[in-house]
Amino acid sequence: MGWPAVITLLLILLAVTIGLVRIAARTWREYLIVAALAAILVRPVLRLITYDASRWLPGWIWSDGADGKDQIVDVSALATLLLPVIGGCLLVILVKLLRSRLAK
Repeated sequence: MGWPAVITLLLILLAVTIGLVRIAARTWREYLIVAALAAILVRPVLRLITYDASRWLPGWIWSDGADGKDQIVDVSALATLLLPVIGGCLLVILVKLLRSRLAK
């Protein structure tokens, strides 16, 4: 599959990130909270999830040889940046839901 699969994975990650940021953050303070949570989550995401994206994805996605290594590095790098933002957004959404449930 090669590069088309990599581009598809990256577009999916980008779309999920943009969608969750739009849902989670309405004010500048919420954007700062999402950014702070993402900064906190970068290290655990890097060490536990995205250090090597090829562990989590099937081998047939990547091209053979050096081109496949480049693809793994690209996906791992962008996932390391976007997954913490997704996690921060999910935490903000969860807190908002809990706060609205408790306010009733």
